[in-house]
Amino acid sequence: MKINLTHKIRNILFLLLCGSLFFSCHFNWESEENENRPDIDNTSTASIKVTLQKLSSDTKYINIYRKDSAEDTYYAIGIVYPAGFDSNNTSYLFEDFYVLKDHKYSYMARYTNEDGSVYTTNWTDSYTYSASSGADSYSVYKYSISDTKITFDDTDNSLKFQAISGSISVTAPSGISDFSTNFVPALVIATSSKAQTFELTNTIITTSEKINLRGLLPEGFYDEDLSIVGLLGQRTEKNSDDEVMRVYWTLPTSVPVYKGSSTIETFSVSSEIGDGGLDYSNPE
Repeated sequence: MKINLTHKIRNILFLLLCGSLFFSCHFNWESEENENRPDIDNTSTASIKVTLQKLSSDTKYINIYRKDSAEDTYYAIGIVYPAGFDSNNTSYLFEDFYVLKDHKYSYMARYTNEDGSVYTTNWTDSYTYSASSGADSYSVYKYSISDTKITFDDTDNSLKFQAISGSISVTAPSGISDFSTNFVPALVIATSSKAQTFELTNTIITTSEKINLRGLLPEGFYDEDLSIVGLLGQRTEKNSDDEVMRVYWTLPTSVPVYKGSSTIETFSVSSEIGDGGLDYSNPE
């Protein structure tokens, strides 16, 4: 059954500019680094606490990135929205729950202002997470996916999850106790320079409902080579006024993409722009 994504899938439009773990290359952020690095508290038994400084009242959102020194890669792990906090706050707290014990981590933040300008901090020093309750493997913090593919149909510019041979198998992360109640699946779609998460529903995945890309993709994603970064869990935290404060992401799990019977690395959706007619404009 074909569905209208405008109504059944909320286009989150969260900018996800991220590193080599999500992509085979790094993005050029075209902004000067600054010294306002996050403050890190690694003494908690439940998380690493990342405190972001308030740099401007014009900040629209702040992306947070984590680097594991053992892997030489980094993840986008979430977003903070200053508008969801008290305007008198001089800082914003973000907790990184999905870390491994005895691993060393550093953090970086990327501030995006209302006018679109970007301000990127330097990486923090490395901090070891020593809590005995920490997990031993990242696999418990991400979807487990097997015998499952995403099929792109260029006749109607749609995607859908399908079984490769048996049945679709998408299992929630075993290490996140509140996953079923607080998280939703989100598909990460990327161009060569940016990526966004798009909320789905479990039903769309398990029943192979079509995802209409024309009702989903924002400006800047048409007539571009697109790739599927993967499927991740997304949790949105709001204040008492129903304003978004924080968004948390699990690690992404890759899903093979097919067109017909062949795997593909990229696909594209053309913009619906006509060839134009004859000029009938009034003189200036």
